[in-house]
Amino acid sequence: MADSSSTSSSKPPIRFGAPWGLLGAIVLLVAVEAALRIIGPIKLIAFASDEGQYRAVRDFVDAQGPADVALIGSSQFREAIAMPRLTESIEKCAGHDIWTANYSMRGARVDVLDAAVRYMLRQPRPPKLIIVGLSPRDLRLKEPDWPRVAIFWTPADWLREFRGHREVLDVLPIVVRNEAGWGLWSLRYREEISLWLQRRFTRFGVDASEDRDPIIGEMTAQHVGPKGLAYFAEKGVSKKRLLDRVADSYLFELPPQPPAEMQARLNALASQFNRPDRPGLWIEMPVATLLETRLKQTRLKSAFETAVHDAILGRAIDYVPDKDRPVQFAKTEFRDLQHLNLPGAQRMSDWVASEIVRRVESTDRSTTKQAGGR
Repeated sequence: MADSSSTSSSKPPIRFGAPWGLLGAIVLLVAVEAALRIIGPIKLIAFASDEGQYRAVRDFVDAQGPADVALIGSSQFREAIAMPRLTESIEKCAGHDIWTANYSMRGARVDVLDAAVRYMLRQPRPPKLIIVGLSPRDLRLKEPDWPRVAIFWTPADWLREFRGHREVLDVLPIVVRNEAGWGLWSLRYREEISLWLQRRFTRFGVDASEDRDPIIGEMTAQHVGPKGLAYFAEKGVSKKRLLDRVADSYLFELPPQPPAEMQARLNALASQFNRPDRPGLWIEMPVATLLETRLKQTRLKSAFETAVHDAILGRAIDYVPDKDRPVQFAKTEFRDLQHLNLPGAQRMSDWVASEIVRRVESTDRSTTKQAGGR
């Protein structure tokens, strides 16, 4: 019987070779990171999907800084502005260009708007003017949309919210990605990389018509022509069924008042406009007469107006309710009950352009005067 020493000595020695797999992965990662930096962030930022809109807003702000004039709201404001027409009207009115970007995101509510505006104002060069488009729908639902809100958070933001809302533990990976993405572009732009590859290596799979970006001045894919509400009648869509479906998406709790959490987020958004050099313009978004009537009947309209007036009291905010807006819209200027079509968006753009020029030039004069008096 062999002793233990002879048995152990018969085993082949363990050899440790070079970790070629790990080294290969590191080389590949370095190559990808280098390629992404050569391509540049602007070409990587996607705007094709709903969630891509939220990530694109932060990524554009990080890459370029916020525009001098930032427009922000939901899809109602995104579709209410035809960016090429807005740019043209600003140049015609001011005699020069004023850098303006539409950061509005489909489905955004006041919780997301508060986080996005807060993020813009933290930048070394914050916007000169922020225009917020609001409607009663932006105050719906009880709880914030944490995954979308967290896109604009730093770890300090997350920690502050965690003290009062333990459920934000679920979105901690998003905040970690926000921070890690500063060094790892392959992590930061992973969705964008996927879309970029799909466009080049698959014939189908990404609808290029959806890839329109008003942040950089492009027309949105929804601005397809002058179709109005009559289009739905032609297609045999019941106006009552359409109205019921859209109106239901506006409902608050009963009695018709915004949920407490959304009122608090609206107040937090307003609190950021607390200095004369940080002016804000809030605009109530237009809706078709059918929907407007329903909102008044259900008292959602009056509840929304009360919430907004309470929030802006004492703030450096000018608010333009629907009835005071100089441009009013016919039913032929709506794509559906709550979004303008191209002709409507062009008229809205002309008015917004005049407001931008007037307010930015006034702010610039005040800044110059203060600097001269020092």
